[in-house]
Amino acid sequence: MDSTVHVEIHRSQFPDRLQSELAGCLRARRINHKFHYESPKQVQRWLALHEAHSPARTDPGVDLIYAEACDKVADQLAAAPAVHVISLGCGGGQKDLQMLRRLSTLETGTKHREWSASVSETSRSGAVEGRRQGLAARASDSQGAATAPEDGTQPRAASVQTAPRRLSYSPVDVSVGLTLTARDAASEVIDPADCHPLVCDLLTADDLPKILDSHTPPEARRIILFFGMLPNFEPDEILGRLAGLLRKDDLLLCSANLAPGADYDAGIRQVLPQYDNAATREWLAALPNDLGIGIDPGDIEFAITACADAPAVKRIEATCNVSADAVIRLGAESIAFQAGERLRLFYSCRYTSPLLAEILAPHMLQISREWPAPSAEEAVYQVGRREIS
Repeated sequence: MDSTVHVEIHRSQFPDRLQSELAGCLRARRINHKFHYESPKQVQRWLALHEAHSPARTDPGVDLIYAEACDKVADQLAAAPAVHVISLGCGGGQKDLQMLRRLSTLETGTKHREWSASVSETSRSGAVEGRRQGLAARASDSQGAATAPEDGTQPRAASVQTAPRRLSYSPVDVSVGLTLTARDAASEVIDPADCHPLVCDLLTADDLPKILDSHTPPEARRIILFFGMLPNFEPDEILGRLAGLLRKDDLLLCSANLAPGADYDAGIRQVLPQYDNAATREWLAALPNDLGIGIDPGDIEFAITACADAPAVKRIEATCNVSADAVIRLGAESIAFQAGERLRLFYSCRYTSPLLAEILAPHMLQISREWPAPSAEEAVYQVGRREIS
């Protein structure tokens, strides 16, 4: 095993740029989410928080929608000569690994059967078990024979799939630690020479399309994964960037945190415990306390507010009061805080499927398929360019 790893660091994450951006955040009293992933301590706290409270780790129904979405999208690329997977906001790479595993197991001559049911075609009570059995059958059915799941769905005709000749991966994040974690996870199925970790800011790296093009083999089709990221951006800001990255034949999978039930506000209140907990408080308090801004994790408050650029979209926002006067020095600049001043630490937008479709439309994007969790708290979407009629 090599003792060194090649990681590309974009100028948007160079120290001088980060210092300038952090100073701007402190002056505005609004912390950019990316500064919560900077230090090894922050990364470890986030990974622990994700493991303990993320539905993707705690709810089997959520885990299965990612598996099903990856399964279906991988099938669309079964005949591609090569596939390049780009993960924007890769985190620890566990969701990416599902896609990489699925692509790596498509072998020439392998037969499988597709289950004809989707979430909307099965009862909510049986959806998780039906999906689990259907996916398990596909994974084990190397001879084309399958046993129908107990939820009553029927197998379609067996089909032959052809493996991509080459599989490559670009884990992209603002955190060096997270890109390395994702790279290590992917090493199970990706040759290190075909893994291209990139540290950059999605909003300010204007040449990101060119960089990602340079990572992509000429003959490769691309899958862009945007998992767990949409909640932490103003919708129009990030969707404009995302639309600019999509090439004609790219496939895009993104996830959204949803407000379950018919009552939007009540649904958001229902998921508050995923945020309002000790692990989240400790993670969010790490940055201001490391800077010298006194924050008691127990004083962090969570409230429901509207997004600035899309008022129809609401979010859970974490704020706190500064506990004592402080002066923060960043380079030659001094930024003063007074006790009692309010500091925004974090927010997470919650959607519904119709609301997401509405905000995608101005960016010429549309939902082509969706996989909602049985809990209705999260969904995965295949998104494509909307054709102009």
